[in-house]
Amino acid sequence: MKDYTAYSQPKHILRGLMQGLSKGLGFNRVAILLVNHRAHSLKTAITYGFDDGHPIHAFKYDLEVPSLFKKLREKPGCIWIKPSNKEQLLHRLPETYHDWGNPNGFLLMSVFCDKTPLAIIHADYDMAGPEITEFHYELFKHLCSTATSRLKIIKK
Repeated sequence: MKDYTAYSQPKHILRGLMQGLSKGLGFNRVAILLVNHRAHSLKTAITYGFDDGHPIHAFKYDLEVPSLFKKLREKPGCIWIKPSNKEQLLHRLPETYHDWGNPNGFLLMSVFCDKTPLAIIHADYDMAGPEITEFHYELFKHLCSTATSRLKIIKK
């Protein structure tokens, strides 16, 4: 079995998570949005697959404003925005975010370090990609949950 002591810092875990989501699950686009506790804000830290000029690279959001992002900061969770629920959920995200995800859906999940929110992960199949399946949704949740578990271990 391979030794995973190299994954000893949160940034290592998040980079491994990004690799698992992009190369393992095949998501064309992944973004890691870091939670800043002092500023009560969310800011894009790392992206994969987004065009250089995409607005997600400069994304910042006030987490005091009621939204799905605020909910994900308050407790661990996963949100699947898909064609069947997009109308009910999209208004609970910042307006600037509405056009960024694939029209066929995208996933958002919070990653915690012990009881503290560290990041919110965005994953989708690009603008022309397929609809996310239940299989990929479950594996996305599993990978993000595993990252949270590993972060809890390295914090000790």
